[in-house]
Parts: sequence; structure tokens; C-alpha cells
Amino acid sequence: MLSHENIIRLLIREMARQPQRQPQERPKPTLEAPFKTLVVGGDESFVERKIKDQLAKHGLEVVANWPWDKSRGAAPKDIQVIFILTDMTGHRDNDAAQKLAAARGIPLIYGVRKFSHNTNSLANQGYPDLTKAIVIEGTGIDDLTLLVWLPT
Repeated sequence: MLSHENIIRLLIREMARQPQRQPQERPKPTLEAPFKTLVVGGDESFVERKIKDQLAKHGLEVVANWPWDKSRGAAPKDIQVIFILTDMTGHRDNDAAQKLAAARGIPLIYGVRKFSHNTNSLANQGYPDLTKAIVIEGTGIDDLTLLVWLPT
């Protein structure tokens, strides 16, 4: 049976053989810079208590919230991601968030209040759980930083 280290070495060797892929338009999560996120739905205390820490594990920093029970303010100009709690928002705020994301060209992620359901959708959008990642640098391949997610 191969150890995690041997599997990682094999992955690195295989990646070195593969042709370089074109970079994607959307920035990928890194351990250095969290993405500023607008959360649509929920109330302020719920987002602060439950959602903020969970999103931080995926490299997303909550900088604003449009609560479901109050009128929304203007969205900050520097947001990079919009996270919608579909079971804690109405159509009006949902539609406004979709239009904002389209106008600014930023990712829109749909989630629910039970966060265990959100981890796959966040990972599929390019925001995996960074607490389960190991970073490998300096492998001899130019500018390679590899994030490897270990199975849970």
C-alpha cells in the first residue's frame, strides 16, 4: 500500500509530464489571501455564529451580509464572491444577487443553512476545504505550488 507521501510524489511526477493548462479566469483559493464574500440571506447573528467560520475554511472572508429580514444596503465594491443561503432568503434578494454577480462577473455560489451540504458545492466551484490541504512547494518544477486534499 502506498503512503500519502508516495502518492504525492507520484502525482507531482505525473504533473511534470503533463502539458501546462491554460489558467482559468476565476482566481483559485490560496492559503495567503481569502476572497471577500457577500452572504445573501440569514440574519446577521446566524451568519456571524455559523456561516462565517465555515466559509473561512474554504478561503472565503465574509465582509457583508444582506439579511433576510431587513432591507439590503449597497454591496461593497471589493467583493469577489457571492454566497446565497437559498433556504434563508427571498426571491427579491436572490434576484438582486444574481444581477449583481452577472454585472460584476463574479462567482455565485448557492448554499443552505446546514453547512455540511455546502462543502461539495464550494469544492466544485473551486473553493475546497483548506483545513484538509497540505501545501507542497519547491519540487524543482518552475513555479509549482501544489495543494493536495487528503480524503476525510
